[in-house]
Amino acid sequence: MLWNLLIVTCFFTAVGSAWDAMAGVPMTLRGHILTAVIGAVIGAACAFAMWWVGETIGTRASKLQSQSQQKWLIHAIFASSIFWISLAAVLGRWASLTVLRLI
Repeated sequence: MLWNLLIVTCFFTAVGSAWDAMAGVPMTLRGHILTAVIGAVIGAACAFAMWWVGETIGTRASKLQSQSQQKWLIHAIFASSIFWISLAAVLGRWASLTVLRLI
C-alpha cells in the first residue's frame, strides 16, 4: 500500500513541478493544457518506471532464502523512491520550461 502511495506521489510530483514552472509566465489556455499534459506524460513515465523497478526487484527479493537479504532489497526499493520522485520533479519542470520557451 505504501509503495502505491509513493508511485502516485511520483506521478503528481511531475505534474505539480510542470505546473509550477509556468508561474510568472503569461499563459493562454493552450499553454496551461500543454503544461498539464507534459507533466502527466512525464509523471506517468516515471511512475511506470518506478513500479517496474519495484516489481522486478521485489520478485527477486521474494526468491531469496536469506531474510536479511530480502529486507535489504526491500529497503533499497523504498529508498529508490526518493530518486524516482526527484527525477519526476526535475524532468517535469525542465520539460515544461523548455516547451514554454519554444512557444
